[in-house]
Amino acid sequence: MTIKEHLPHVTKRGFLLALRSFGIALTCVILLVFIGGRIHANVTEITKARNEIAAFSAKYEQFDQLKKDRETVQSSLGKLENAIPTADNVTIVVDYINSLGIQTGNIVVARFDSNTRANEGAFDEIGFSLSVNGTLPSVLNLLSQIESAPYLIAVKTVSLAAEASLSRQLAAQLSGVAYLQNEQNK
Repeated sequence: MTIKEHLPHVTKRGFLLALRSFGIALTCVILLVFIGGRIHANVTEITKARNEIAAFSAKYEQFDQLKKDRETVQSSLGKLENAIPTADNVTIVVDYINSLGIQTGNIVVARFDSNTRANEGAFDEIGFSLSVNGTLPSVLNLLSQIESAPYLIAVKTVSLAAEASLSRQLAAQLSGVAYLQNEQNK
């Protein structure tokens, strides 16, 4: 056989081999594109899931903070309700002022009005007057403790008078209001 006789056969066979190689390469490229698309889709889903988890975590942290804030507010409200007695238990304010008089060594006479007055807010007011007799340091100590009382008390007037004797006694007259919870707003 001569080369001329083999040439068409070799050319045909070479062409078939080249065509097969091209088909295999094309199939590989198509598979790679398909696999790349699937990988991209999976990465997108994973990223979306991570973002959703992060958003959920952020919301959970906000709910947790709200829960903590609610507990803080509840405890503060309890303290506030204790600081603002109702008309039924206004005697605790009287007892508190009397105990301050005993602690500071003063003679205290407290008089509360028999009627409460509604003010513009959510509280009622009950007027009071105090007569205090004691030494200057003990009266000043009593006044500072009334100022930091655990109840809402507003002193409106204070008058001081020193006794004429050498006993260094001081007489103080105070008037003011204690705030009470309005029973309608409870």
